[in-house]
Amino acid sequence: MGLSGFVSERSRTFWKATLVRVSAYIALPGFLLALASVTGCLESTLFYHPGSNTPGAPRGIEEVWIDGPDGSRIHGWFIPARGLEANEPVPAVLHLHGNAGTMNEHLSTVDWLRDAGVHVLMFDYRGYGRSDGGRLLRANLIADGHAALDYLLTRSDVDPERIGLYGWSMGGVIGLAVASERSEIDAVVAAAAFSSWKRVAGDYVPILGQLLIPGGFNAEDSVLALGTRPLLLVHGTSDGIVRSYHSERLRDAATDAGVRVELVLLPGYDHADWMTSRTATEAIRGFFQRELVEGE
Repeated sequence: MGLSGFVSERSRTFWKATLVRVSAYIALPGFLLALASVTGCLESTLFYHPGSNTPGAPRGIEEVWIDGPDGSRIHGWFIPARGLEANEPVPAVLHLHGNAGTMNEHLSTVDWLRDAGVHVLMFDYRGYGRSDGGRLLRANLIADGHAALDYLLTRSDVDPERIGLYGWSMGGVIGLAVASERSEIDAVVAAAAFSSWKRVAGDYVPILGQLLIPGGFNAEDSVLALGTRPLLLVHGTSDGIVRSYHSERLRDAATDAGVRVELVLLPGYDHADWMTSRTATEAIRGFFQRELVEGE
Protein backbone atom coordinates (compact mmCIF):
# COMPACT_ATOMS: atom_id res chain seq x y z
CA MET A 1 0.00 0.00 0.00
CA GLY A 2 1.33 3.47 -0.89
CA LEU A 3 1.73 6.25 1.63
CA SER A 4 -1.48 7.92 0.47
CA GLY A 5 -3.51 4.76 1.01
CA PHE A 6 -1.79 4.10 4.32
CA VAL A 7 -2.57 7.54 5.70
CA SER A 8 -6.13 7.55 4.43
CA GLU A 9 -6.93 4.09 5.79
CA ARG A 10 -5.26 4.66 9.14
CA SER A 11 -6.88 8.05 9.55
CA ARG A 12 -10.34 6.78 8.68
CA THR A 13 -9.95 3.93 11.17
CA PHE A 14 -8.72 6.31 13.84
CA TRP A 15 -11.48 8.88 13.46
CA LYS A 16 -14.21 6.25 13.20
CA ALA A 17 -12.98 4.84 16.51
CA THR A 18 -12.88 8.37 17.89
CA LEU A 19 -16.49 9.00 16.95
CA VAL A 20 -17.58 5.75 18.59
CA ARG A 21 -15.78 6.70 21.77
CA VAL A 22 -17.19 10.21 21.73
CA SER A 23 -20.71 8.87 21.29
CA ALA A 24 -20.24 6.71 24.35
CA TYR A 25 -18.90 9.64 26.31
CA ILE A 26 -21.79 12.00 25.60
CA ALA A 27 -23.71 10.53 28.55
CA LEU A 28 -21.02 11.84 30.90
CA PRO A 29 -20.00 15.23 29.47
CA GLY A 30 -19.28 16.93 32.77
CA PHE A 31 -16.94 14.19 33.90
CA LEU A 32 -15.11 14.11 30.58
CA LEU A 33 -14.64 17.87 30.36
CA ALA A 34 -13.22 17.95 33.87
CA LEU A 35 -10.95 15.03 33.03
CA ALA A 36 -9.75 16.68 29.84
CA SER A 37 -8.94 19.98 31.54
CA VAL A 38 -7.15 18.44 34.52
CA THR A 39 -5.22 15.51 33.07
CA GLY A 40 -5.24 15.83 29.29
CA CYS A 41 -5.87 12.07 29.13
CA LEU A 42 -8.45 12.42 26.38
CA GLU A 43 -5.85 13.98 24.13
CA SER A 44 -3.55 10.99 24.68
CA THR A 45 -6.40 8.54 24.13
CA LEU A 46 -8.21 10.08 21.19
CA PHE A 47 -5.78 12.17 19.18
CA TYR A 48 -2.55 10.23 18.61
CA HIS A 49 -2.13 7.16 16.44
CA PRO A 50 1.47 5.94 16.79
CA GLY A 51 2.96 3.06 14.85
CA SER A 52 5.52 0.63 16.26
CA ASN A 53 7.12 -1.08 13.27
CA THR A 54 10.35 0.78 12.46
CA PRO A 55 12.99 -1.36 10.67
CA GLY A 56 16.70 -0.72 10.57
CA ALA A 57 17.94 2.22 8.55
CA PRO A 58 18.11 1.71 4.77
CA ARG A 59 21.52 1.63 3.09
CA GLY A 60 23.16 5.05 2.99
CA ILE A 61 21.19 6.35 5.99
CA GLU A 62 22.72 6.60 9.45
CA GLU A 63 20.77 5.25 12.41
CA VAL A 64 21.05 7.57 15.41
CA TRP A 65 19.89 7.61 19.02
CA ILE A 66 19.14 10.97 20.57
CA ASP A 67 19.11 11.81 24.26
CA GLY A 68 15.57 12.93 24.95
CA PRO A 69 13.93 14.57 27.95
CA ASP A 70 14.07 12.78 31.31
CA GLY A 71 16.73 10.32 30.16
CA SER A 72 14.61 8.84 27.38
CA ARG A 73 16.04 7.85 24.01
CA ILE A 74 14.68 8.99 20.66
CA HIS A 75 15.29 6.93 17.54
CA GLY A 76 16.25 8.81 14.38
CA TRP A 77 17.67 8.53 10.89
CA PHE A 78 20.29 10.94 9.55
CA ILE A 79 20.06 11.19 5.76
CA PRO A 80 23.24 12.72 4.28
CA ALA A 81 23.15 15.02 1.29
CA ARG A 82 24.29 13.40 -1.92
CA GLY A 83 27.43 14.34 -3.81
CA LEU A 84 29.29 16.02 -0.93
CA GLU A 85 32.64 15.31 0.67
CA ALA A 86 32.50 13.36 3.92
CA ASN A 87 31.91 15.52 7.01
CA GLU A 88 31.69 18.69 4.97
CA PRO A 89 29.48 21.02 7.07
CA VAL A 90 26.39 21.86 5.05
CA PRO A 91 22.83 22.98 5.82
CA ALA A 92 20.46 20.50 7.40
CA VAL A 93 16.69 20.11 7.68
CA LEU A 94 14.92 18.68 10.71
CA HIS A 95 11.86 16.68 9.64
CA LEU A 96 8.85 16.03 11.88
CA HIS A 97 6.42 13.42 10.59
CA GLY A 98 2.67 13.24 10.96
CA ASN A 99 0.39 11.48 13.39
CA ALA A 100 0.07 8.04 11.83
CA GLY A 101 2.78 5.42 11.55
CA THR A 102 6.51 5.80 12.05
CA MET A 103 9.31 7.68 10.32
CA ASN A 104 10.15 4.90 7.85
CA GLU A 105 6.67 5.28 6.37
CA HIS A 106 7.42 8.97 5.79
CA LEU A 107 10.84 8.52 4.16
CA SER A 108 9.45 9.28 0.70
CA THR A 109 8.41 12.73 1.94
CA VAL A 110 12.05 13.79 2.47
CA ASP A 111 14.42 11.49 0.60
CA TRP A 112 14.45 13.75 -2.46
CA LEU A 113 15.72 16.64 -0.32
CA ARG A 114 19.18 15.06 -0.14
CA ASP A 115 19.64 16.14 -3.78
CA ALA A 116 19.09 19.77 -2.72
CA GLY A 117 22.46 19.95 -0.95
CA VAL A 118 21.10 19.49 2.59
CA HIS A 119 21.25 16.77 5.20
CA VAL A 120 17.96 15.60 6.72
CA LEU A 121 17.28 14.31 10.23
CA MET A 122 14.09 12.29 10.79
CA PHE A 123 13.00 10.92 14.15
CA ASP A 124 10.15 9.13 15.89
CA TYR A 125 8.42 10.88 18.77
CA ARG A 126 8.24 9.14 22.13
CA GLY A 127 5.88 6.19 21.96
CA TYR A 128 6.40 5.91 18.19
CA GLY A 129 8.55 3.27 16.49
CA ARG A 130 11.61 2.29 18.53
CA SER A 131 11.79 5.49 20.56
CA ASP A 132 11.22 5.09 24.29
CA GLY A 133 7.64 5.25 25.46
CA GLY A 134 6.08 8.19 27.20
CA ARG A 135 2.90 10.11 27.60
CA LEU A 136 1.59 11.38 24.27
CA LEU A 137 0.89 15.04 24.90
CA ARG A 138 1.77 17.90 22.57
CA ALA A 139 4.14 19.47 25.12
CA ASN A 140 6.09 16.21 25.28
CA LEU A 141 6.26 15.86 21.50
CA ILE A 142 7.50 19.43 21.25
CA ALA A 143 10.18 18.57 23.82
CA ASP A 144 11.22 15.66 21.59
CA GLY A 145 11.51 18.10 18.69
CA HIS A 146 13.80 20.31 20.76
CA ALA A 147 15.96 17.30 21.64
CA ALA A 148 16.27 16.34 17.98
CA LEU A 149 17.30 19.88 17.10
CA ASP A 150 19.87 19.89 19.91
CA TYR A 151 21.38 16.71 18.50
CA LEU A 152 21.47 18.08 14.96
CA LEU A 153 23.38 21.15 16.13
CA THR A 154 26.14 18.98 17.64
CA ARG A 155 27.11 17.25 14.40
CA SER A 156 30.37 18.31 12.78
CA ASP A 157 28.94 17.71 9.29
CA VAL A 158 26.08 20.18 9.89
CA ASP A 159 26.38 23.94 9.51
CA PRO A 160 24.62 25.23 12.65
CA GLU A 161 24.05 28.60 10.99
CA ARG A 162 21.85 27.08 8.27
CA ILE A 163 19.10 24.94 9.77
CA GLY A 164 15.66 24.36 8.27
CA LEU A 165 12.57 22.65 9.64
CA TYR A 166 10.01 20.70 7.64
CA GLY A 167 6.89 19.30 9.28
CA TRP A 168 3.99 17.43 7.76
CA SER A 169 0.45 17.44 9.20
CA MET A 170 0.75 17.18 13.00
CA GLY A 171 4.52 17.44 12.52
CA GLY A 172 4.00 20.87 10.99
CA VAL A 173 2.21 22.01 14.12
CA ILE A 174 4.83 20.50 16.45
CA GLY A 175 7.59 21.92 14.25
CA LEU A 176 6.16 25.44 14.25
CA ALA A 177 6.00 25.31 18.06
CA VAL A 178 9.68 24.33 18.16
CA ALA A 179 10.63 27.03 15.64
CA SER A 180 8.75 29.66 17.63
CA GLU A 181 11.09 28.98 20.57
CA ARG A 182 14.38 28.34 18.75
CA SER A 183 16.17 31.04 16.81
CA GLU A 184 18.58 28.42 15.41
CA ILE A 185 15.91 27.48 12.88
CA ASP A 186 16.27 29.72 9.83
CA ALA A 187 13.43 28.59 7.55
CA VAL A 188 10.25 26.57 8.01
CA VAL A 189 8.02 24.42 5.80
CA ALA A 190 4.64 23.29 7.15
CA ALA A 191 2.72 20.95 4.85
CA ALA A 192 -0.94 20.04 5.46
CA ALA A 193 -0.72 21.47 8.98
CA PHE A 194 -3.72 22.44 11.08
CA SER A 195 -4.08 25.89 12.60
CA SER A 196 -5.56 24.86 15.96
CA TRP A 197 -5.89 21.59 17.88
CA LYS A 198 -9.42 22.43 18.94
CA ARG A 199 -10.38 23.54 15.44
CA VAL A 200 -9.21 20.35 13.72
CA ALA A 201 -10.99 18.25 16.37
CA GLY A 202 -14.11 20.32 15.71
CA ASP A 203 -13.85 19.52 12.00
CA TYR A 204 -14.47 15.87 12.86
CA VAL A 205 -16.79 16.19 15.85
CA PRO A 206 -18.53 19.58 15.76
CA ILE A 207 -18.79 21.41 19.09
CA LEU A 208 -17.97 18.40 21.27
CA GLY A 209 -14.59 17.86 19.59
CA GLN A 210 -13.47 21.36 20.55
CA LEU A 211 -14.62 20.79 24.11
CA LEU A 212 -12.79 17.50 24.56
CA ILE A 213 -9.41 18.59 23.18
CA PRO A 214 -7.47 21.15 25.28
CA GLY A 215 -6.01 24.28 23.70
CA GLY A 216 -2.45 25.52 23.62
CA PHE A 217 0.56 25.32 21.29
CA ASN A 218 -1.53 26.22 18.26
CA ALA A 219 0.25 26.75 14.95
CA GLU A 220 -1.76 29.93 14.46
CA ASP A 221 0.02 31.36 17.51
CA SER A 222 3.42 29.86 16.74
CA VAL A 223 3.75 31.61 13.37
CA LEU A 224 3.58 34.98 15.15
CA ALA A 225 7.02 34.35 16.65
CA LEU A 226 8.84 33.64 13.37
CA GLY A 227 9.74 37.27 12.83
CA THR A 228 11.89 37.68 9.72
CA ARG A 229 12.29 33.95 9.12
CA PRO A 230 10.54 32.67 5.97
CA LEU A 231 7.62 30.24 6.04
CA LEU A 232 6.37 28.02 3.21
CA LEU A 233 2.92 26.43 3.54
CA VAL A 234 1.78 23.58 1.26
CA HIS A 235 -1.71 22.07 1.20
CA GLY A 236 -3.92 20.01 -1.10
CA THR A 237 -7.32 21.56 -1.70
CA SER A 238 -9.05 18.15 -1.50
CA ASP A 239 -7.49 17.22 1.84
CA GLY A 240 -10.21 15.45 3.81
CA ILE A 241 -8.10 14.90 6.93
CA VAL A 242 -6.81 18.42 7.51
CA ARG A 243 -8.84 20.84 5.44
CA SER A 244 -6.93 23.38 3.40
CA TYR A 245 -8.56 26.35 5.13
CA HIS A 246 -6.16 25.67 8.03
CA SER A 247 -3.16 26.67 5.90
CA GLU A 248 -5.06 29.72 4.71
CA ARG A 249 -5.55 30.77 8.34
CA LEU A 250 -1.85 30.22 8.99
CA ARG A 251 -0.96 32.35 5.97
CA ASP A 252 -3.24 35.16 7.15
CA ALA A 253 -1.85 35.06 10.71
CA ALA A 254 1.73 35.08 9.42
CA THR A 255 1.01 37.91 7.00
CA ASP A 256 -0.55 40.03 9.75
CA ALA A 257 2.58 39.45 11.85
CA GLY A 258 4.89 40.56 9.05
CA VAL A 259 6.30 37.09 8.38
CA ARG A 260 7.55 36.41 4.86
CA VAL A 261 5.09 33.65 3.97
CA GLU A 262 4.10 31.77 0.82
CA LEU A 263 1.15 29.39 0.45
CA VAL A 264 1.15 26.75 -2.30
CA LEU A 265 -2.32 25.28 -2.77
CA LEU A 266 -2.52 22.13 -4.88
CA PRO A 267 -5.92 21.74 -6.59
CA GLY A 268 -7.38 18.25 -6.29
CA TYR A 269 -4.67 16.79 -4.03
CA ASP A 270 -5.45 15.20 -0.68
CA HIS A 271 -3.61 14.80 2.62
CA ALA A 272 -0.85 12.54 1.32
CA ASP A 273 -0.85 12.42 -2.47
CA TRP A 274 0.26 16.07 -2.69
CA MET A 275 3.76 14.62 -2.27
CA THR A 276 3.46 13.16 -5.75
CA SER A 277 2.97 16.68 -7.09
CA ARG A 278 6.03 18.04 -8.84
CA THR A 279 4.80 21.53 -7.97
CA ALA A 280 4.98 20.69 -4.26
CA THR A 281 8.35 18.95 -4.25
CA GLU A 282 9.96 21.62 -6.40
CA ALA A 283 8.52 24.36 -4.18
CA ILE A 284 9.95 22.76 -1.03
CA ARG A 285 13.29 21.87 -2.59
CA GLY A 286 13.63 25.33 -4.09
CA PHE A 287 12.66 26.98 -0.81
CA PHE A 288 15.43 25.23 1.15
CA GLN A 289 17.99 25.71 -1.61
CA ARG A 290 17.21 29.41 -1.72
CA GLU A 291 17.01 30.00 2.03
CA LEU A 292 19.70 27.62 3.30
CA VAL A 293 22.10 26.62 0.52
CA GLU A 294 22.31 29.82 -1.50
CA GLY A 295 21.59 32.03 1.48
CA GLU A 296 19.61 34.57 -0.51
